[in-house]
Amino acid sequence: MTGDDDVCRTANQRPSDESEQQVSVQTARSRLLEMISPLTRVETRSLRGCRGRVVADSIRAKRTIPNHNRAAIDGWAVQSADMSDATDQQQHQLSIVGAHTDVDANPPSKAPIEEGTAVRVESQATLPSEADAVVHSKDVIINDGLLEISRTYERGENVITVGDDIESGSVIFESGHQLQSSDLGVLKSAAIDEVTLYQRPTVGIIPAGEQLVQTDPGPDERIETNTLTISGLLQQWDAIPTHRNVVRDDQPVLRAAIQRDLTKDVIVTVGDSVMTGANALSRVVRELGQILVRRVALNPGYQIALGVIEETPIVMLPSNPLDAIANSIVFLSPLVAHVGRFDQFDPPTTTGQLSQEISSSEGVRKLIQVQLTHPSHADSHPVVEPIDVTKMGVRSSVALTDGWIILPEEIERVSRGTEIDVYHWGVTWRQRVVRVTAWVKNRLESADAKEQQ
Repeated sequence: MTGDDDVCRTANQRPSDESEQQVSVQTARSRLLEMISPLTRVETRSLRGCRGRVVADSIRAKRTIPNHNRAAIDGWAVQSADMSDATDQQQHQLSIVGAHTDVDANPPSKAPIEEGTAVRVESQATLPSEADAVVHSKDVIINDGLLEISRTYERGENVITVGDDIESGSVIFESGHQLQSSDLGVLKSAAIDEVTLYQRPTVGIIPAGEQLVQTDPGPDERIETNTLTISGLLQQWDAIPTHRNVVRDDQPVLRAAIQRDLTKDVIVTVGDSVMTGANALSRVVRELGQILVRRVALNPGYQIALGVIEETPIVMLPSNPLDAIANSIVFLSPLVAHVGRFDQFDPPTTTGQLSQEISSSEGVRKLIQVQLTHPSHADSHPVVEPIDVTKMGVRSSVALTDGWIILPEEIERVSRGTEIDVYHWGVTWRQRVVRVTAWVKNRLESADAKEQQ
């Protein structure tokens, strides 16, 4: 919630033409998210495959960690009482268990220890039951089979005691925690075999348009590609996308397709512009629910509509691939995170140096496709080169994109040479090499074909 009057009013209080007004990205997001509740469906799963999933019920430990006293460092397990008189001037001597005089020797940490003796231990190793301190190797000298210690050690020093980490019965993770890879190891250590998780959000994608086909386009047709692109992004964001064949831009057909997908947590349509309220999609959404937003101060991607039908959000993406990707990044990603109770997806970034000045209109958030040129010197930033979409096809520019830079609404101009962050949404350097190679090969083959004609 932003606190804006138009955001805080309830849907019933909004003027009927409010959705026609251009709003900021933040206002559009808030207007949609305030209408949608996170999902509540849960499932119980084993630990395998739980990374990234959200905990539904608090998880309590079934085992104390550690369940035995352990060494916090590599060193020597001792009884602290043996060293009460150790000083720099008067070293205390202890016998090494097993007569191991080599500092690199590693007698078993479970070897018995008695008064006046020491045993070598590694970090995290279980201490002999009689030991209550671990002497650091820097404080000892091994001389003629004896361990000479130059200072006193307190009871418990350099020791991880039973239950220091986790007590049996204590809460390890609260409901709402998103599990990371390291968390799974903690759960296994605490004798947790399975956990109750919120289910991943489902997203139904409906491509719509009269000229869209899956293969072999005719003169007035084009291949529908947005579904694959958006499905890949949704999988990266831990959602479960499903999609159907292209449907006609016809009111009864669209209504049936949308009603079938009301079983999903989110509906996404991809098709022609929804800027006017007269087209078939707009009429269907208004008939079944309401349109909340139709104009957003975003470039590319201002042609997007956001709505809700029976508490199910519907994101109406334009057919232009760049607009569809930009809208997915700006609106679909936070929507999936909200519905699925995930942390907002944080893409990897690269800091680079702008090759030229970039600009935007006041009050408009701008996303700019860029390529990265990596310098020969390892300590230099890569060069960030904005892609001129007017000099190549839209799909070619998508294939050649290494990442995106974001120009916030309050910034209208960034100078050449400025260090700037590049966001990588689903693009790696290896993937880019493959894409560029395929693109170049296709262009060469096309050129050869024209020459032969």
